[in-house]
Amino acid sequence: MRSLAEDMLGIFNLERGMLYTLRELFLRPSTFLDEYFNKDRRRPVHPLRFLFLTAALATFLSLNLVFVSDNFSLKPRVDESGNVNFSLGPREDGVQSIDEAVKGIENEEARAQLTEIFDRASTLFNQLLNTLFLVLAPLRALFSWLFFRKKGYNYAEHLAANAFMLGWQNTFFILLVPIAMLNVNIAILVGFILSLIVTYMLASAFKTKNWFSAISRAFAVSFCSGLVFTAVIVGLVVYIFNSTV
Repeated sequence: MRSLAEDMLGIFNLERGMLYTLRELFLRPSTFLDEYFNKDRRRPVHPLRFLFLTAALATFLSLNLVFVSDNFSLKPRVDESGNVNFSLGPREDGVQSIDEAVKGIENEEARAQLTEIFDRASTLFNQLLNTLFLVLAPLRALFSWLFFRKKGYNYAEHLAANAFMLGWQNTFFILLVPIAMLNVNIAILVGFILSLIVTYMLASAFKTKNWFSAISRAFAVSFCSGLVFTAVIVGLVVYIFNSTV
């Protein structure tokens, strides 16, 4: 079996590894996939290995540098009855971060309860982010296989194609982490832009008639997989919450 070190060296091989895969996948997605499936599988990185390794690194950086408590704040809001509620959102100038807000609570019992809630939320977010990388590729592969059946690829090939594309997205998110660290909203915008590029790749790779049809089908893949994924996430949230209360 190949070791993790050998996998990493294979991915970062300058001649036939990551750089080749990133370039060709962006510039010639249809040709790249056709060559991978029908001609030479030695030059690109292995799609699933590529996805898992980039997903692991993207998850680690996201949890430790981008989606951290210092980048979020609790915003007090007063409803019509005069009750004070708090909403969680990206930190803004002049608003305390979560850590600052919790540390500023004088009542020890209330501070301990709030700390426990956020610890549980952090653990939950960690679990859900890992689930995102594990579930999204098979889901996207299922719907791309359904919407682009005329292209003639089977499900396993669609899985490999989507693994390549999501690996590409993870890679550039990793490279843009310094920018994403500036603000949570910037991180979300970066993710959205990268997801649009992946939609373009999908449309370009599996285009059979015209661009309008391909783009429509690619967005349908993103919408349907996102809808099912959201249902899975909601189910996990309910399950994890109920199992910890």
